[in-house]
Amino acid sequence: MKLINAFVALLSLSVFSFSGFAQESVTGTVTDAQTGEALPGVSVVLKGTTNGVPTNLDGEFTLKLSQEEIENDTLEFRFLGYKVLVRPIGGRTVIDAFLKPDQELLDEVVITAIGIEKDKRKLGYSVTEVQGDEIIKSRETNIVNALNSKVAGVQVTSTSGSPGASSVVRIRGNTSINGNNEPLYVIDGIPIDNSYRGSNFTDQANRAIDIDPNDIESMTVLKGGAASVLYGLRASNGAIIINTKQGKKGKTKVTFSSTTTFDVVNKLPEKQSIFAQGDNGQFVRGSNFSWGPRIDTMFNSSIDDEFLVPASDPTATTGARSFDNSENFFQTGVTLNNSLSITGGNDQSSFYLGLADLRQTGIIPLTEFNRTSIRLTGSTQVSEKLRVRASANYITSKADRAQKGSNLSGVMLGLMRTPPSYDLTNGSSNPVNDESAWSEPDGTQRTYHGAYDNPYWSVNKNRNEESLNRLIGFVEASWQPFEWMNVMNRTGVDTYSEQRKSYWDRQSNEFTDLGGAIFDETFNQRNITNDLIVTIDHEIASDFNAQYIIGHSFQDFNSTSYVVDGFDFVVDDFYDMSNIASINVTADDFLDRKRIIGLFGDFSFDYKRTYYLTLTGRNDWSSTLPADNNSFFYPSVSLGFVPTEMLYLGVLEYVKLRGSYAVTGNDAFASYLTSNFFVSGGSTQGQLSYFPASVIGNNELSPEFTRSFEIGTDVRTRNNRVGLDLTYYHTSSVDQIVQIPIANSTGYSSVITNIGEIENQGIEALVNVNVVEREVSKPNKVWWNTSLNFTRNRSEVIELTDGLDNIALPSNGLASTQSRVVVGEQYGVLFGFVWERDDAGNILVNENGLPIRSAEADIIGDPNPGFTIGWRNNIGWRNWELTFLLDIRKGGDIYNGTRAVMTSLGTHEDTEDRNEEIIFEGVFASGENAGQANDVSVRKEDLYRSYGLVNVSEEFVEEVNWVRMRDVSLTYNFSPAFLDKIGIERASLSLTARNLFLITNYTGIDPETSLGGGSNAFGRDYFNNPNTRSYGFNLTVTL
Repeated sequence: MKLINAFVALLSLSVFSFSGFAQESVTGTVTDAQTGEALPGVSVVLKGTTNGVPTNLDGEFTLKLSQEEIENDTLEFRFLGYKVLVRPIGGRTVIDAFLKPDQELLDEVVITAIGIEKDKRKLGYSVTEVQGDEIIKSRETNIVNALNSKVAGVQVTSTSGSPGASSVVRIRGNTSINGNNEPLYVIDGIPIDNSYRGSNFTDQANRAIDIDPNDIESMTVLKGGAASVLYGLRASNGAIIINTKQGKKGKTKVTFSSTTTFDVVNKLPEKQSIFAQGDNGQFVRGSNFSWGPRIDTMFNSSIDDEFLVPASDPTATTGARSFDNSENFFQTGVTLNNSLSITGGNDQSSFYLGLADLRQTGIIPLTEFNRTSIRLTGSTQVSEKLRVRASANYITSKADRAQKGSNLSGVMLGLMRTPPSYDLTNGSSNPVNDESAWSEPDGTQRTYHGAYDNPYWSVNKNRNEESLNRLIGFVEASWQPFEWMNVMNRTGVDTYSEQRKSYWDRQSNEFTDLGGAIFDETFNQRNITNDLIVTIDHEIASDFNAQYIIGHSFQDFNSTSYVVDGFDFVVDDFYDMSNIASINVTADDFLDRKRIIGLFGDFSFDYKRTYYLTLTGRNDWSSTLPADNNSFFYPSVSLGFVPTEMLYLGVLEYVKLRGSYAVTGNDAFASYLTSNFFVSGGSTQGQLSYFPASVIGNNELSPEFTRSFEIGTDVRTRNNRVGLDLTYYHTSSVDQIVQIPIANSTGYSSVITNIGEIENQGIEALVNVNVVEREVSKPNKVWWNTSLNFTRNRSEVIELTDGLDNIALPSNGLASTQSRVVVGEQYGVLFGFVWERDDAGNILVNENGLPIRSAEADIIGDPNPGFTIGWRNNIGWRNWELTFLLDIRKGGDIYNGTRAVMTSLGTHEDTEDRNEEIIFEGVFASGENAGQANDVSVRKEDLYRSYGLVNVSEEFVEEVNWVRMRDVSLTYNFSPAFLDKIGIERASLSLTARNLFLITNYTGIDPETSLGGGSNAFGRDYFNNPNTRSYGFNLTVTL
């Protein structure tokens, strides 16, 4: 019996033992609690044991556990940079985990100078990073515009809403008079060309427009000298580091994105619609003015329906009416932007292939910008110590541009000057394609006045066509002979060829006296760069670390241009150089070569993650400077202190104090300025000719230098709930290389020399608040993140040179009102004609009671804004996400030359009160009442006409303020459960808008405009082409 009992007991024990060893699988997915991204490599361990597995590339895990462990034990999830998560299993076999970033462990990594990754906490200067998702949400075709209002200290101005128009970026103000004030653009460590080759006739592009926004992973803005000194003289105005999307290991993913956008005019000058073409209250056909009779008192003539007559005239037929020519002219522009990306890889290699196609038609008829690009990037671990990376990006684009305001064929110039009684369409429902709208039966141009082109004629007969082919690429090899040492060599190329063809019909007013014109231009640019960089990590002692970087830089630039001008077409409607007699053809070719060689070093130290010191230095040799002065050295030092590593500051989880001082150098703004014998060869009237240079060179030029100082602080509360980044900076730019005008009697027009000093100082602030934290594990919870950036910059021209207190800035367009640098004033103040004043500041009037214009020009305004604010909000709930960006600007003047001319011609809305009497506030200039207050009343029409077309600038300077909805998007992210059923990993649908509303006191077009395009001159509006308001939708799908 005892034996039987023993056997039963043994059998029971065996059963229970085997049941204890029977195992089941517990599965799940681990994702980032804030972004929802899958986390590969997370350690999933049964707490208190060594039984665990890592998550795979898709964040998934499978862990074998016993039934008892499933019922009673706990899983522990660990991943570097995230808080440890402990989850009771509780009998479940599927457990999804959401890990929250641990701000104490997770240092934000940013791309700094020469493409080096560094922890942001180690930096002693301000750096701002904009993620690719934010850039794409803007739905901008030009990546430059995508930065607008997103980064403190950065001002972006788009010249117009025309397809492919340029945009201007300034970081912490302007520092150079004749030189380039644009930041350096760097893609994956390769500096690229962002040239702007301006024109008086059309809105040309800056070449950053060639980059496809869909390819961008992030953009990092390096602002101060200490941030960009290692990039050398080309980064003297800061740098914008563009990091493109790279291949990722894991299964191959395909992402398709399609965006459709509709553009409309967002703002136009207000025109009067009451008074007809004519003068002194009488209708005058062909008159340049709109000082005619009231339209509602006039009738069309049966003899000629463009001739208006009073009711008493026997030829009177139907009543005359006013025409809204602006409403009829502009169209809805359409942009189609499609992109496809394929990415994948394994533990050794990865690749990224991006294809994109953009088709954009403008709000001005027959304008367009098309861009197609393909980019292939790959990397491979050749061996344990050698990794190779390469990329190639080919871009081809085509643009058709409209004439801008500063020429007689400008579409806005003709449109805004046309009297409201004149129908530019000639009654056609399709005036762009109906020749009768803009051409008379005899083939001559149909226009209200012989001096200006009919806008429909201009878009058909005065064309600017552009095509471009560009290749950007690099090859990079990184060799790590030791764990503490890395040697990297990177060679890059940026080359493109741009062709432009511009022509004006023989009847077009800009070149009517010359029988029409045609310009054929070809620009070839080839930039080659090579960087050799050695990085050494050194543990000096416990908690005391250093990193040493030394490098060599080689940059070679080769630019050629071929320009052929022809005048007087032999036959009509054949716009080709072969239609010009050889005697009327002029040809020029230009060659520009430049080389820069640099040596640099970066030595950084950190002690106990609390104290940081970085020393940098660079020496450049530039071929644009004289041999004796072509070598120049510039250093920087930056400090950082993180007191929260050693002190408990309550709710403040992270506090850093930082400061830096840096010197950056710059070479001449053009090649060959050291001599006065360089000439360009070409032909004139079919004969070989040579052109002596009109500029006196200077073989004693020295480099420009900018000395910059900044201090700031970064503060974050616990869980990164609130963040503050505050910076004060001061820069001083000395020894400006400037082209100074001299008397033509010398045989030259100007001389090159070093002069002057310009200062900039300002405050930048960035506040970021997670009002309600985002938790992917709680989809029904509303989350809200808001950030606000503030910028205030003040510049001052400290000095120029003896006997010279102002210099006109080079620019395109209007000559009567200029941007200038004036001693004691901010950079780029507006200079134009003003009213004559007495010593007390009273405006002087003549005996007729009309103001007198001064014979001398003077300062009339300051276009620099008082401050700017960008306020971004991201709000989410369930699968919905709303993002919007408000842009606020206070102050800064614009010369409204459009209103000035429209007022003098009688087409502006202000002139509707023309018959009222007014006593102009001023004092008599002469006579027996000299010095006494004016008491002579005048008709407002007489006052408006006394202004002249551009007779006086002062009267039309407007201080600009605005609040605009820069961009807004509403996105629906389809649920993973639904997408899994149809084999899609991720999909979203978005509704988007740009410039959804604009509140401004400016009376012209959208005040974000610049007649000077990408030049250093700004703050002028002279029949500039208008900007746009955009609406659209996007569909993005990832397989």
